[in-house]
Amino acid sequence: TEHIDKTNDGYCDKCDEQMKRDEDTPVYDWEVRDGTLYVKEGVEFLGEYWGDEDKYGHLYKGRLYEDYGNDEFQPPYVTEPFDKLHLPSTLRVLGEYALYKIPFFEEIVLPEGAEELCGGFMESCHAKRVYLSSTVRVVEPGAFEGAYNLETIDVSPDNPWYTSVDGVLYTKDKTTLVAYPPGRDDTHFDVPTGVKEIGARAFYDDW
Repeated sequence: TEHIDKTNDGYCDKCDEQMKRDEDTPVYDWEVRDGTLYVKEGVEFLGEYWGDEDKYGHLYKGRLYEDYGNDEFQPPYVTEPFDKLHLPSTLRVLGEYALYKIPFFEEIVLPEGAEELCGGFMESCHAKRVYLSSTVRVVEPGAFEGAYNLETIDVSPDNPWYTSVDGVLYTKDKTTLVAYPPGRDDTHFDVPTGVKEIGARAFYDDW
């Protein structure tokens, strides 16, 4: 297993202790099997987090994909071809740019255990569908910004915080429209009866 050191180097004053622990811990641990990129069990965070430093500041790790120039993005040290992504049950937070420019996948399925989707976690991701598991409890404003191919946001029926109606994300009680998929080419949308609030940046990339 390759050790890829993406620990925070100065952005967070509270990171020192975690950084010392990370020196002996792989930041990402993955492998390709049968055309699927498996991010191995044990990984709790993907992306960049600029929010609550007390809670997540020490988890700054870097993107799943790294830019190698000429707009070529691939996981470091992965050379085998793959067209599917499997995320681990240990994953808790998808930070900003977690799935940046991932080109291969039609859909992203978030595992049971995932809890928080940060703003911009799907920036420039090519997926057309994302599925939120029952454990996703926080979807930040702008979580789907820049996901210009995204047409459908689906949610597990067992999720107590969110639901999906015709691929649009709402709070469970359907009083707040949280996010409208930016990849749709609609020119008209009727907000359902009962919606009392449009979430911040819910239509940011749509019209």
